[in-house]
Amino acid sequence: HILAAASLVFSQRGVQAATMTEVATEAGISAGLIYRYFPSKEELLACAMTESTQDLEARWMDPPVDHPDPLGEFLELSKHTFGSIADPAEQQHTIMHIEHLLTAVRDGDSLALESARENLDGIVQKISQRLEAAQRAGQVRKSVDTVALAQVAVDFYWGTRLRKMIMPELDIDPAFTMFTRMMESTFELADNT
Repeated sequence: HILAAASLVFSQRGVQAATMTEVATEAGISAGLIYRYFPSKEELLACAMTESTQDLEARWMDPPVDHPDPLGEFLELSKHTFGSIADPAEQQHTIMHIEHLLTAVRDGDSLALESARENLDGIVQKISQRLEAAQRAGQVRKSVDTVALAQVAVDFYWGTRLRKMIMPELDIDPAFTMFTRMMESTFELADNT
């Protein structure tokens, strides 16, 4: 309940401007109770950002298992991930995440930036592993650079999140369909090279 209130307040007021009292008011509790669970606003922000993406991110971060259709699993997980962009809670998470990164850049917070880089590298690595599993299954050309393709997928995802944040009424399905078609053309195995 506290994390949902924090996400709402942080996304509406901004992390720097928001106060623990405002979060407490939104949650309908005392500020003292928040401090019992979260010793600082930074801790609360970190937990609120983690909470909103936990399930989906956990699925990506799990190592790929022996799946009879690794490419199909990858595409289904991608579809689910992009489908979540329209969720209002995900919009709040996007705002908090971007604000957190901008603050880290402005303040020269090397620890926060290093943590963000490590997180991004980890996501790219896990996507690449899923694409490599599809390569081993003969579903993706052997010549495909899976790391570069994973980076492109992450960049498209974040670009789509930003566009949806700027234009909430935007239907992202056509863009996702086109992206999927572009990805699938990379996967085509005409000569399996």
